[in-house]
Amino acid sequence: MNDLVMEERPNVENPVMLVGLTGWMDAGHVSTGTVGYVREHLKARRFAEIDPLDFYIFNFPVTTLPISIYLDDGRPVVTPINPMEFAALFRPHCRINDGLVDEVSYPANEFWVAEEHNLIMFIGEEPHLRWGAYCDCIFGICEELGVRDVYFVGSVASPVPHTREPRISVSVSDPLLKQKFEGVGFRFGDYQGPSSIITSLTYYAPEVGLNWSNLVVEVPH
Repeated sequence: MNDLVMEERPNVENPVMLVGLTGWMDAGHVSTGTVGYVREHLKARRFAEIDPLDFYIFNFPVTTLPISIYLDDGRPVVTPINPMEFAALFRPHCRINDGLVDEVSYPANEFWVAEEHNLIMFIGEEPHLRWGAYCDCIFGICEELGVRDVYFVGSVASPVPHTREPRISVSVSDPLLKQKFEGVGFRFGDYQGPSSIITSLTYYAPEVGLNWSNLVVEVPH
């Protein structure tokens, strides 16, 4: 199956790509919300998508009854969770009207273009499976359209007050890219721990000739 479905080839020349993803770094919907706002403001049109069927877990096997543990007046309480309610978190949404199945909604992973601004946008949902193939789809669009510079906009929940100027951390795929962010009030991130697919895309970007930069803002819990 062809994971990348390209409906047309936009009329662009070495465009810049802006990326927003749900999942690990979309606290407060800043990532998808920002790119979505730009998409609407520039009246972009969709031109390609990643077929979602092989990238997500839709049927989570529940072999034992899940449990929920919480505190009640300082005492731990263990309660069962309905297995169907738990499994429903992973399943696509459907709609049946008068006995007719007329809609099944899967995670959307779509590429948009604003030709007048020479800008490509990608808004998607971080995949559960086949990260390599998912990365290849994004890299494939970049190669096809001559994209060289990619910017991811993300966010993380942090213990910061909403009354202060937001702090933005930057990470890049190449040390030379740090020069463009110096002196503008951003800081370069230091982090060790679980990663997102954005980290993988950034790590492998130099192998496909891409300059990849990530701007991640801290938002209040």
